[in-house]
Amino acid sequence: MRTTTLLIPFAIVMLYLGVISPVPAFSEEDPSLKQLRISQDQEYVKLRELYDRLGATVDKNSPEYTKLRDEYSTERAKIRQKYKDLEARGQDVGSIVNDPEFKGRIQNTGSVPANVNADVDLKATDLEAAEKLSDKWANQNGKKPQYYTVDNPNVPTTTRPKDFKKVIKVVDPNTDTTLWTPGSEKINRAKVSDSDAWTTQGGLKGTGNLDSSRDKRGWYLDNEKKFHHADRPVTSVAGTHDEELKTFSKSVSKAGGSKGANIAVDNPEFYQQAEIMQKYGDPVEAGIVNLGDSPEVRQRKLEAWKQQARV
Repeated sequence: MRTTTLLIPFAIVMLYLGVISPVPAFSEEDPSLKQLRISQDQEYVKLRELYDRLGATVDKNSPEYTKLRDEYSTERAKIRQKYKDLEARGQDVGSIVNDPEFKGRIQNTGSVPANVNADVDLKATDLEAAEKLSDKWANQNGKKPQYYTVDNPNVPTTTRPKDFKKVIKVVDPNTDTTLWTPGSEKINRAKVSDSDAWTTQGGLKGTGNLDSSRDKRGWYLDNEKKFHHADRPVTSVAGTHDEELKTFSKSVSKAGGSKGANIAVDNPEFYQQAEIMQKYGDPVEAGIVNLGDSPEVRQRKLEAWKQQARV
C-alpha cells in the first residue's frame, strides 16, 4: 500500500517542481465560452499527463491502479464543475424562454448545459419569434450568427437572408446555441441531410418536442444518423474533450434499447462505458484505456471499442 500512499504527494511535488506546468490564467470577469473550453481542456491535459506518468509503472490489475484511476476521475470532475460554474448559459436560456416577448414562442428542447462543451437547442414556434431572436443575436457583441438555409443547407452564411422563410436554423457561435425555425415541408426535407437535426417523430419526441409522438424506430434512426456522422478516427490529444467521441457514445447510449437487440442487455459493459462517455467522462474513466497507455495503444483500444457498436 506504500505506493498508494505516495501517489498524491508525488503528484503535488511534480507540479511544484515544474515537471507539470500550471495552466495559464484567463480573465474570469467575463470569460467567453471559447475561453472556458480552451482553459478546461488545458487543465484536462495537464491532469492526464500527470496521472499518465503515475500510472505508467502501476499494475493495471492492482488495487493501487484502481485507486489512482478513481483519484484521476475525482480531480477531472472538479475541473469540469469549476468551468460549469463559470458559465451563465443556463441563466441565458431561462431569460430567453421566460421573456414576455418570447414566452411560449421560443422553447428549450434540450436540458440546461451540464458542461461547458454542451450545446443548446431552442425551437421557435413561429417565424416572427425566430427572426426577432436571431436579430438580437446579430446586434450583440462578438461573432455574428450563422444562418443555414434551404438554398445551401450545409454551408452557413453570416449575411441575414432576405427571405427568412428559407432559414432552417440559426446558430449563435458565442453561446453554441442553435435556434430551429418552424418546419415547413421544404425545411423538413432539408433537415434530413443535417446530422444535427432530429427529423423523425421519435427523435423529436425524445429531444423535448412535446407535440411529437413516441416512435422507437424513429428514435433509433435519428441516433444512427448522428452515430455515423461522429464515427471518425480519434485524433484528439489524450485528456481533452472529444466532441465526436462523446456524440458517438451518446448515440450508442440513447439507441441502446431502441431496436431489436438491446445493447444494454446484450453487452452491458460496453453500454455502461458509452453512458460514462456520454456524461463527459473520458476513456480512462470508462475503463476503455488505461493511464500510462501510449498514443498508439490508446488509439488501438478506442478503435476496438468503437468497433463493437458497428457490428
